[in-house]
Amino acid sequence: MIPTCIVSWESLRNLSLRSCRISDESIHNILSGCPILESLTLDACSLLERLELSKAPSLKRLDINREYRHTGPIAIVAPHIHYLRLTYSSTPSTLVDVSSLIEANLNIISSLLFPLTADRYQTMALEMLAKSHNVKRLTVGETLLQILSLAELRGVPFPTLKVQTLIVKTEFVRSVIPGISRLLQNSPGLKKLTLHTMQQSHDIMDMHRLKGLYPDQCWRSKCEMFPTSKEIFEMLACNDATWKLVASFTELVLRNAKTLAMMVVWLGGSYFNDDAQ
Repeated sequence: MIPTCIVSWESLRNLSLRSCRISDESIHNILSGCPILESLTLDACSLLERLELSKAPSLKRLDINREYRHTGPIAIVAPHIHYLRLTYSSTPSTLVDVSSLIEANLNIISSLLFPLTADRYQTMALEMLAKSHNVKRLTVGETLLQILSLAELRGVPFPTLKVQTLIVKTEFVRSVIPGISRLLQNSPGLKKLTLHTMQQSHDIMDMHRLKGLYPDQCWRSKCEMFPTSKEIFEMLACNDATWKLVASFTELVLRNAKTLAMMVVWLGGSYFNDDAQ
């Protein structure tokens, strides 16, 4: 999609582009013709190298899905956006300027066809967190949590976050626990934690060879009450085991989140609310 004519969509507020070949010049042309655009979605769009949104002050929501390998790297300059949803796999995005960001939904999709090294995943995850340190509401997915667990295992420093509401989407698996613990410790103003359990759990440790690291062995002493991704579904078939996991998770949260006022756990349609104040 490469517009050759002048774009004049003066009343357009929401724009969604899917599977487009669109250059930096083309997106600039489009945005110039959308003076009151408030929401932009780019789903599997290729050719973009730098998404320059500094001259789009009305744009407040940005949703970028870069799950597929053919979508190349992109630098995001979006000083006015308040909401960002960013999903990517083998081609990282760079958050150059998201200084007005209030809410972020961040995840990495691990690909069996195009796996990244653990080191590269770690760099991607920590850079996203560092650029999102001012957000008040943060959502993170399971693969990102596993990568943060790796960083914790290696002793890599984490940024301090200003998050007040944290939403995690994962199962109660051992590989996410160190990452969640560190997020809680580095979010001193956290007031609310919500956990959405997933229908499927994938462990990136099953897909990537780590240099001299055996995460399951390293985490067992601290996280032995939580199952591996291979054990989780067998355990969850038993109601007693499920509630034991909820209890263990609650204890973990209370040890690491000092200002928490509320915790909400969604268990595959069921709801568990714990006033942790």
